[in-house]
Amino acid sequence: GIMAETHTPKAKEKLRAALATADQNGGSQALCAALLSQESGDFFPKGLHMVFARGVSGKQISDALGEKLKLNVTAAAFQSFSTALLDGIGPSGLSKGEALFFLWSEPEELRVFIRGVFSGVISDPKLPRVLHAGFLGADPAVPEAKTGLAQGARKLLAI
Repeated sequence: GIMAETHTPKAKEKLRAALATADQNGGSQALCAALLSQESGDFFPKGLHMVFARGVSGKQISDALGEKLKLNVTAAAFQSFSTALLDGIGPSGLSKGEALFFLWSEPEELRVFIRGVFSGVISDPKLPRVLHAGFLGADPAVPEAKTGLAQGARKLLAI
């Protein structure tokens, strides 16, 4: 799932405008662009919440997320991300129903939570956006999540 901090007037205004554009154009491109914005004047916190439908190892998760991240972020940023992920998951992996949460808390900051427990923070100008774009960009990892985004945003904004 996608989470966005909508308690600030700026965030609500930006999401409402993006939803209106999405409604007029019959797509969610404007909404996704609003969620991926990293400009300091437009930025608001947002996150990805992933609940696993089956058990997976930390390596499987790291490898899957790494496919796009490795190509678009520095080796140091990817190493920091992998360390936070793998250390938090531990050797047992994640079981069915367990969750990861990636909080894009500042324009250049990603916080990693495993099973609801803080696992690390990575400061990098590209990593938070690249990770989120993997789910909201042109080639999303889970197309169904992107197509349901407008409906979820309406619930989030209570409109």
